[in-house]
Amino acid sequence: MNDRFAAQLRQHLLETGDDRPADGQLASIIDGVAATKQRHPLAARLTWDPGRVGLVASAGVRYGLIVVALALATVTGASLGGGAVQPSTVFEGTWITIDPWDGSGMTLVVGRGPTPAVYFEDGYATGAACVTDAVKRFTARGTGEISDERLMATFPDGGGCGSVTVRVPGIYDYHRSGDVLTDQDGVVWTRALAGQPETQASDAPASTAVEPDEAAPVTTPRPDPDCIQFDAPGTYTAPVRSLSLTVAVPGTVADPWNGNRGAFSVMRAACTDWSGFGGIDAGVVSRVDTTACAGGTVEVQTTADVIAAVSVANGIDVIEQTDVAVGGYAGTRFDIRVHDAANPCPDLQIPLVDGVNPIDAGLGIRLFLVDVGGTTLALGLYGYPDWDPALRTDVDGVIASMRIDT
Repeated sequence: MNDRFAAQLRQHLLETGDDRPADGQLASIIDGVAATKQRHPLAARLTWDPGRVGLVASAGVRYGLIVVALALATVTGASLGGGAVQPSTVFEGTWITIDPWDGSGMTLVVGRGPTPAVYFEDGYATGAACVTDAVKRFTARGTGEISDERLMATFPDGGGCGSVTVRVPGIYDYHRSGDVLTDQDGVVWTRALAGQPETQASDAPASTAVEPDEAAPVTTPRPDPDCIQFDAPGTYTAPVRSLSLTVAVPGTVADPWNGNRGAFSVMRAACTDWSGFGGIDAGVVSRVDTTACAGGTVEVQTTADVIAAVSVANGIDVIEQTDVAVGGYAGTRFDIRVHDAANPCPDLQIPLVDGVNPIDAGLGIRLFLVDVGGTTLALGLYGYPDWDPALRTDVDGVIASMRIDT
């Protein structure tokens, strides 16, 4: 939550604090928010930024998410631990994000203690589980088990919109450096109402901006605290699940670069708009879609499995496939062009590997698949073939500088 948004919300609460909602009014607001499909991030900006889909939302969407989060916290308050002032764990509370697949708002409510009650909601689900339901609000209730800074959520009855239920994954890792969660798909979750629990303390991996010399400072301008802006060359570190990536980042006052504190994502852009070119998206791969959404995804165990599946995937043309090393680890680099044709995927975006964001029809991407001690690290460079040569050179340098810590 940035300063401007906090001020707007505070003013809104002051202006409406004495108003008592009419009977059924809150329920109708929740239903209305849930049933209204939000604009997909790709339609909201001319310059696509695949690395920030889960972090940036319009003020309207954010207000709607907070309305839902407040209502959920009220309804589930008794089962989720009551009125203690301070959270019992760093996970306790309400978390929100934007679904990178379809742009809908998602909410996670976590109760008190080491085995908390857990509630998950997707405000407008577009998956197969909800196709036949008039109301597309996907919900799931379960319990969690906290070990160190990982929450493993179990939903014994699955989740759905009413007519069909499906299995719901639930692995959430907490990152103290940004007070955020990342889930099993690498999506970043932030607290619905900003504020850090007193149980937090600084730890690694931390996202840092290191100044190379006193004459060329690296700045992090407000109002977005999740963004590190590089107005001069510096070093950027951020987590990718259990891994930590560190790279050397270029930057000038005229052409700054930025990085996300909560999860690794870097690109040539200012923190004031989060949009630009040269983006590098990172994630861990566990499944591959080889059918361009015409069938199920394939579970992969090894990096060799991932490489083999991508090599024969439908809906894409592999222009070049090359053995490479990144950060001292062996891997494969793919240059891919997605077919510029209709496909059954949401918004025509093919979710080739689950570690990084889906790929637009007609888009070129350079994809690295790296074997890091049995974990497959994916690095997606969206639009790489169409960038200008100088930008490609800069990004090649960022990749070449990468250090991977396990």
